[in-house]
Amino acid sequence: MKFFILCQVVKLKLEVKKTKILIVLFVFFLFLFKSIFFLDPDFGWHIKMGEVILSSGVPKTDQFSYTMPSFPHVDSAWLSGLFMHYSFKTIGWFGTGVLFSFFAILTVVISLKFKIGKNTIVPTVLVGGILMAFAGIRPQVLSWFFFAILITFFLNPKYWKRLRFFLPIIFIFWANLHGGFGMGFFAFFLFLILKDWKRKKISFLDWLIFAISILATLVNPYGFGVWQEVGRAIFDSTTKWTISEWLPALFNFLPSLWTFVALSVFMVFRYRKKLSAFEKILYLLLFLAGMSSVRHIPFWIIVALPITIKSISLFEAEAKKVKMGKERFSKAYTFFLFLSMIIVLLPLALGVRSQSSLNEENFYPKKAVEYLKNNQSSSQMFSVYEWGGYLIWKYPEKKVFIDGRMATWKWNTKIKNETNYVYKDYLALKAGEVEFNSAVVKYRIDTVLLPVKKQKKKSVIDFLSEKIENKFSKKGKYGDIYSQLKRNGWR
Repeated sequence: MKFFILCQVVKLKLEVKKTKILIVLFVFFLFLFKSIFFLDPDFGWHIKMGEVILSSGVPKTDQFSYTMPSFPHVDSAWLSGLFMHYSFKTIGWFGTGVLFSFFAILTVVISLKFKIGKNTIVPTVLVGGILMAFAGIRPQVLSWFFFAILITFFLNPKYWKRLRFFLPIIFIFWANLHGGFGMGFFAFFLFLILKDWKRKKISFLDWLIFAISILATLVNPYGFGVWQEVGRAIFDSTTKWTISEWLPALFNFLPSLWTFVALSVFMVFRYRKKLSAFEKILYLLLFLAGMSSVRHIPFWIIVALPITIKSISLFEAEAKKVKMGKERFSKAYTFFLFLSMIIVLLPLALGVRSQSSLNEENFYPKKAVEYLKNNQSSSQMFSVYEWGGYLIWKYPEKKVFIDGRMATWKWNTKIKNETNYVYKDYLALKAGEVEFNSAVVKYRIDTVLLPVKKQKKKSVIDFLSEKIENKFSKKGKYGDIYSQLKRNGWR
């Protein structure tokens, strides 16, 4: 009898272990799918910057545009560009995708404190569906990884006591890999303030580590410039309403996000008294940041995941005290697990075509670039913002009008044939507020590369997105670029 019970216990442990492995693999393959089939618009200029750095060092002015070549560009992800270039060159697209997917799944595992139990499965599945929308071969993924490590230090007193002295080293790497380190300092500052408030005593050693960590971020090719770049990205109001990744979360139609928001907010609010002041305040502030701009959603997810799981565990403990509560909780949890899988997989299955459409074959002008290389013009080329990074990578013979680095670039200069604010100029040209011919004359443009206007069957999400875009976009008196080119006799 004892032997039979022992076998059942071992069998149960093996099944739990298999479930943990399957959940991790499931989320990993979500990330890998996104990395392989999605070509991020900024990928091209990142790896091209890595190539430039290897050949001639870190540049201090813009290397890739003809509109702002004198601008003192700060590439806060210069080390990521070097890493991406080397990775792509040595292990290819698939290998680089695996590498970045590994950092993404490691972020989730660290947020779970390396403990994947029964109550972690539903939130983890939903979080996998959410982060997949933001994942890919992108420097942001490395910021998630460092932020997860930081939050683990803050939520675990033992880790904090033993490992806090390594924080300056972490911030040296982080500040050279991606500008998301600013979010790390926000959480760090909040943690120290609330920690000292609770103890009614200032920890000078902790604040010294904080100060050294700030100084550590200055160990980079641009010095204080990386902080200026972070400030530009955070406080620029134009990008907030014109670039999809910076829009408020209300414009994001991701079912897994809103399901997790409903689950998490309900559970956290119900058991708020069981959470520390730091957990509650950081959770709330990052939630508001994420609602304000979808770009911040992954940072909120990293904080919300362990807190939500903690709240679910408290709910289970409460349910066990009620008659038949344990059985009801188990059935409800199983139901929500299947529902979560459907919520994550169904949109993915229905949207495989749209998910994979943002690749070189379908979204970027691959064949047009091949033609242009064989039929080069003598002057400049104009193209759209979304293609800038790709053109820097695939068509380096020509500089670009604008690319993904340049949305926040503003300065006062009187340099001939350069602009002070290229993104504003681009929006005005695109909307027809300014005559396109003015840019043609100023920059000697003789080639225009634009997406072909295609009539296609629109999904509900496409329809809603178009309505929102039309609501906020301006329509100028000169008409769009297509109509102007036709009117001005372009061939």
